[in-house]
Amino acid sequence: ISAVREIYDYCEKIGIKAIYEPQGFIFNGIENLKRFASEVERDIMFVADFTNICQSGDNIEDFIKAFPGKIAHAHIKDAVLSDEDFSGSKEVNLKGGYVCEVETGTGEIDIKGIVKLLDSYGYKGAYSLEYGVRDENSDGVKNALKIIEDALN
Repeated sequence: ISAVREIYDYCEKIGIKAIYEPQGFIFNGIENLKRFASEVERDIMFVADFTNICQSGDNIEDFIKAFPGKIAHAHIKDAVLSDEDFSGSKEVNLKGGYVCEVETGTGEIDIKGIVKLLDSYGYKGAYSLEYGVRDENSDGVKNALKIIEDALN
């Protein structure tokens, strides 16, 4: 906690904003992040990384609602969620389920709905497409950009 305070204070001193991106198993989950932010005692902002939130076992919409005005950046990714290891990826979430990143638009993440929800909370940050699918013969990135464009309009 003291190191996080030091980083935040230094960033503020030089005119930049430090933000925290939940990463699966480190300080994750809505309740853990609330406790973390409270103990740091700084104006902590977060990255809403869609699949990282799922890896903590939380719902993306619940995460956004838990941190109104505290989301500084969003990472758009899609995933399939399951109670069984359907992918062989071993991406286990904190509540025992599985998260498998898939081509944007083919999974269970309601990208358009999440963008609308962020907008309803006054989100003005950037969106980054994070595309972890390895398929050189796919039009996945082009399709993902179209999905994002539709969600933003």
